[in-house]
Amino acid sequence: IFSGISVMTKGLMGIVFPVAIVGIYSVLMLDFKRLFDIRLYIGLVIVAIVSVPWILAVNARYPDFAWYYIMVEQVLRYATDEQKRQVLKITYIGVFMLGFFPWWGFILQVIAKFFTKKEFKQRQDNKPLWFLFIWGTFVFLFFFMSKSFLFLYLAPVVMPFCILISQYIKELQFKKFNIFLY
Repeated sequence: IFSGISVMTKGLMGIVFPVAIVGIYSVLMLDFKRLFDIRLYIGLVIVAIVSVPWILAVNARYPDFAWYYIMVEQVLRYATDEQKRQVLKITYIGVFMLGFFPWWGFILQVIAKFFTKKEFKQRQDNKPLWFLFIWGTFVFLFFFMSKSFLFLYLAPVVMPFCILISQYIKELQFKKFNIFLY
């Protein structure tokens, strides 16, 4: 239901993000059974039941709305610089890093940690952390590849990476400093 509502407010990414993140997570965790879970497909039907009537109703009142909403506001905005919102990729990365000030040093360590052999082999033991990593990384890369950029596009990246940073700091406290062991 919430994905359907987000399709009405934020467009196709209301369905693209959940489907892609759960799909990538399932493949990476070798949990292919999840991809065939009927609840996922019932969820897609619910998204359509919630969002499509709204699109059709608005289109009935304002002809060509569906074309504008889907093609111009979603596809062309993503794939072209039609709205003159393109920024340098280094600016995008800089805004991402600035968003984590003063913990930006930890974000680099957190990301690097997920690219180690040891972490990848132990991914089954750290499923929640991998889900957060996939969520944040997918959203970051999705907008990194976009031709149009607003700084608020990075907002959905903040929560998963903040949780990962806090988990990393907690691990540092226990492993290196031993200060919070009772």
